[in-house]
Amino acid sequence: MKNSLWKLPFLVVMMVLTHFSAWAEVTIQSSQKVSSEWDNGYLLDVEVDNNTSEAISNWKVTFTLAGTQKIENLWNAQYIATNGNITAKNESWNGSLQPGQKTTFGMQISGSGTRELINLKAFSDDGSTNPTDPTDPTDPTDPTEPLIIALSPTVQVISTWEGGKQVLLELINPSDSTVNRWMAEFDLLEGDTITGLCGGEFTVSNNHVKITSPIWAEGGTVTPNGKVTLSIILKGQSSSSIPFSNIVASGNPISNVEVPTAPELNPILNDDKDGNYNVSWKPVSGATRYILQQSTSSTFSNPITILSENILEKGFQGQAAGTYYYRVAAVGQSLTGPYSVIQSVTIQTSPMPIGIPVLNEIVNPDLDGNYKVSWSAVENATGYILEESTKGDFSSLIEVYNGSDTHKDFSFKSSGQYYYRVRAKNSSQLGNVSNVIAVIVNIPTPPNSNRKIVGYFPNWAMYRAQPFYAKDINANLVTHINYAFAPVDTNGNIRLFDPWSDTGFYTPGS
Repeated sequence: MKNSLWKLPFLVVMMVLTHFSAWAEVTIQSSQKVSSEWDNGYLLDVEVDNNTSEAISNWKVTFTLAGTQKIENLWNAQYIATNGNITAKNESWNGSLQPGQKTTFGMQISGSGTRELINLKAFSDDGSTNPTDPTDPTDPTDPTEPLIIALSPTVQVISTWEGGKQVLLELINPSDSTVNRWMAEFDLLEGDTITGLCGGEFTVSNNHVKITSPIWAEGGTVTPNGKVTLSIILKGQSSSSIPFSNIVASGNPISNVEVPTAPELNPILNDDKDGNYNVSWKPVSGATRYILQQSTSSTFSNPITILSENILEKGFQGQAAGTYYYRVAAVGQSLTGPYSVIQSVTIQTSPMPIGIPVLNEIVNPDLDGNYKVSWSAVENATGYILEESTKGDFSSLIEVYNGSDTHKDFSFKSSGQYYYRVRAKNSSQLGNVSNVIAVIVNIPTPPNSNRKIVGYFPNWAMYRAQPFYAKDINANLVTHINYAFAPVDTNGNIRLFDPWSDTGFYTPGS
């Protein structure tokens, strides 16, 4: 592994705190191109071309933005805005252009509207020393502070291998102001390409790299003497210990951007102290989303970010017992404001009581042994237990059902009186018993068990003028059935047919 450390000299790209000098306006050529775009913003390059026959020592570009757009960041030029008119002026190091020579500056723009600059014009300076230019309405007044702050880049090659290397790029804020929406750009050496970058978003055009702070980095805020560290993977055969050229970096001073105020977090209503409640807050002007944090400590020593969205309420269901603390902050223009006053909610330790089912009347008019026992569903129940007894006081009982259904079917019960009751259950509780419902079963007894009563049914009886079917036989007086050509299926139907005809004829057997 090879290690080398290259610290670039401090790059003076800070806006000069003097008004723009006078311009003897000689129009030169300019063009624009969108280099990258996303839902609510884009990157745009402006090319300034000295298409005259004379060298120029300074240039400026004027334009306006469409719709609600605004400049989030601008590099390789100084700029100010007056009444919606924007004027960009060359830096000290890129103002001189020979005939036919070009230079480029770029910007990051957010907001809605056409993605192009309106009334884009470029002008040269002929060297006039006239201290004022009252006829130019777009000339700015003296700015009170720099619109960008230079960041000092430090580059370190931390690892090399055949055909590539890993580079750490640090952007240090040497100023006394916090900056946000930082950017850096540089030129790759011949033959090198970027195959990976961690800590920022980048674009490459003709070996020229632009890196901007990612959206998820809360605006790329860098405090005084703070820094941003980027990890870059380069592929290529260059052996230079200085992996980049023409590197510049800058950021916006925080004072130029309005930081959102703290939202007002509403009191949390949860009178029944169950685990279901809502946390809500008042909107903040200019906020594009909100960060809601939860903690089990009033000092937020263990915060959890619950949401980061543009909503004003979050619902909670089934929270475990305990006390929870909440705070919310607004985010606008990629800047996070202060957190709100803390609100708390306490969840009770005892579980919600389980309900008592109601046992329905049992319908069994024929007193046979086939009937259904059913009951009502109750809240907080995951299952039910049905108990049966032949005694009304349930001094002896059996459990005949344990499951999640709300009914139980019975078949072929013997004669007698049966009592039923049911109770609900869940993972932690067994509810109280329901009301009791009884049912009587009375199966007829043959008149003389020593004798056989035989019923005989000829199938041709169905063809009489008044048809006679097997179901017309009084079953209470029959103990056996003698039949021919009459298979009985599982549903109790008898298939009756002549061996030579009517083979598909069915009739109920009872």
